[in-house]
Amino acid sequence: MMNIFLEKKSVLLPPICKKGTDAIVLGDSTDNENIPSNANKLWYPSESTIILGVRKQNNIDEEFQGCTATWHFDVSKLPNSRFRNLISADLHINTFRTHAGININYESNVVPDATESEITKSKDFELNFICFYRKDKDNKYKRVKKITKIKSGNLYINDKHVDNIDIVGKMPTGRYYGFNKVGPYPIISFVKDSQKNNKEVIITISVDPYVYWDIEEIRLDSLVVETYDLRQIWWIVLGAFISLYLGDILHMVLKNLSIIFQYLSLFFR
Repeated sequence: MMNIFLEKKSVLLPPICKKGTDAIVLGDSTDNENIPSNANKLWYPSESTIILGVRKQNNIDEEFQGCTATWHFDVSKLPNSRFRNLISADLHINTFRTHAGININYESNVVPDATESEITKSKDFELNFICFYRKDKDNKYKRVKKITKIKSGNLYINDKHVDNIDIVGKMPTGRYYGFNKVGPYPIISFVKDSQKNNKEVIITISVDPYVYWDIEEIRLDSLVVETYDLRQIWWIVLGAFISLYLGDILHMVLKNLSIIFQYLSLFFR
């Protein structure tokens, strides 16, 4: 019976956005307010940029920690009823620069502390290894550290591990390995579960030590709501009834006004 009177419609809602710098961070990370002295400022194109895995103060003798960053999204105001029901939601992890995203520089033997050592290339380069070098007293490069199997980044939604991103492929251009773009991820089931339990949607991203992830924005997008509206034919019918009813009322009012004017004319003779 409902289908006779109502029809389904889809409505696209505006996205829910969080800046990269809105994250709650544990571990190594930098942003526009904490740019390392040896970093390129072009790595931080906006005030919302955060780079997971990059240390504020680099020291080759200290182990990198990696990084875990968490963003919280309030979805309590999104529709969740029989007649206004959310049916689609995607997670977008946005990166501004082309040579950014989740990445690692396997081909350069990176020495973060530029004042004590230099970035150079070595003949003993091996994929999935990073070698750190420092000049000795004879001005020759000596390998002081070799880190093996620099692996991946991870994505968690509502504390559930949903993606492991192993960095094994080279980017189309440049010397970096990794991915400029990942996703989007369909997360409607996670949003519905959070609505049901009156909780936030929690997005967590982690990177292994020496892996970097440039993030400008985390966005819940493609928010489509299924609604019901009265079919067009019934709007026409309703309009006709209203017009007819208003016509009867107007006729009655005019008739009564005519009688009132007749009495008034007799009274003022």
